[in-house]
Amino acid sequence: MPEGNFMDAILFDVGGVLVDYSEHKHTEYLAEMMRKRKRIDVKQVYTTIEKYLDKFERGMISKEMFVKETTSKLGISDRELDWCGYFRKHATPNPETIEIAKELKSKGYIVGLLSNIDKCRYAYLSRLLDFDMFDYRFASCNIGFRKPDKRIYVEAARRMKVKVGDILFIDNMKSNVEGALAAGMHSLLFKSARDLKTKLLRLGI
Repeated sequence: MPEGNFMDAILFDVGGVLVDYSEHKHTEYLAEMMRKRKRIDVKQVYTTIEKYLDKFERGMISKEMFVKETTSKLGISDRELDWCGYFRKHATPNPETIEIAKELKSKGYIVGLLSNIDKCRYAYLSRLLDFDMFDYRFASCNIGFRKPDKRIYVEAARRMKVKVGDILFIDNMKSNVEGALAAGMHSLLFKSARDLKTKLLRLGI
């Protein structure tokens, strides 16, 4: 723990924080495609994707099963779904947030990432981020739980051998921040790199 501080470790979310990407934009793209075709209720796109994505991101089903089930229910082709391809095309690193993570590590904090992500996108993530700069990398597909389930935060703390209350978690989704707080972690809602710097300074970090 850096001298004079109450925090040992800091965990960053990936999508929307370390990487500029939102799977919601992909879902919106699919919903708009279906709306134009007038073949399906737009709400069904969201509920279908979420139903199978939950299992996919917890490592319960394979990529092949996820694609088969979603395309079948939505009535689209594998090419139109383009789940992993869309991520490769649109996800880009957030250099300002990555720099903050590097600075925190140089100050002596344990720095890690904690993401709801499937194995397909996680495999590509190593091309966007320097995995070596993170002391720990927690992906929901490898842990079996998904934010905001408090078990994923508790499990991350256990594997890090750090008390839950000595960890700060940063995420751009309010529900995930609330999940971390419910698990006993300190947590911040990410809005921008500049805003995050201000919040960290207020905490003396």
